[in-house]
Amino acid sequence: MKDANKARKPIYTTASPFAQPKVSQLQQPHHDAVTQLLITALRPIGEYRTTQSKPSKKKSKKRKRRATPAASEAKADGDGMTGVETPALQRPRIREDVLIGFNAVTRHLETLSTLSAKAAAQAAEKPRHVAAVFLLRPLDDLIYSHLPTLCYTASLAHSELPATRLVLLDPKVEKEVAAALAQSPNVSVLAVLEAAEDSSSEALIDYARKEVQAVDVPWLKQATEAQWLGTNVDIQ
Repeated sequence: MKDANKARKPIYTTASPFAQPKVSQLQQPHHDAVTQLLITALRPIGEYRTTQSKPSKKKSKKRKRRATPAASEAKADGDGMTGVETPALQRPRIREDVLIGFNAVTRHLETLSTLSAKAAAQAAEKPRHVAAVFLLRPLDDLIYSHLPTLCYTASLAHSELPATRLVLLDPKVEKEVAAALAQSPNVSVLAVLEAAEDSSSEALIDYARKEVQAVDVPWLKQATEAQWLGTNVDIQ
């Protein structure tokens, strides 16, 4: 039987010597305030989706078959215009300012990051600036680990504007955000683009910029300095 008091053999592992990206955490009161502002800003999108839901093609075909010639003639008056028209709900402006989903947000950030490396100041046209990215999943998940660096590099394409904020929200609020959007419960990440001052997202972005620090990526600066940092060894 082996001695229970025998010292355990240490395990040596190597890690990157570069500093990891720094992402600020929200205090609980500020977290709750940002969540409510986000839900309020997104709610018009959900209302629009709910009222503009289209029937399936099968149901539409059945309705056309059931329609009689007399009913078709009754739809138009003597001038050929419809007798009664139901006003359609106008598409909310905020919908043009929001990117929903992992792929949409990542593609937009990657495009801006590419421009920032090609003297974006001289570009005639470039995608809109991302004011803030809201992550509703743990940042330590490997699939989302690229977001801090992308937020930092994408901001360089619009250096005249405040840097993109990466706002970390509790995964528990994901269902509330999804309900505001009137879509499936899975809303892992979304982004709000820079908008006009009178936009409904103005209060949300102003608060996020006040309470959330810009992402800092020290390793990008360290990499350009071309200095030997040694080997980082962890002992477990």
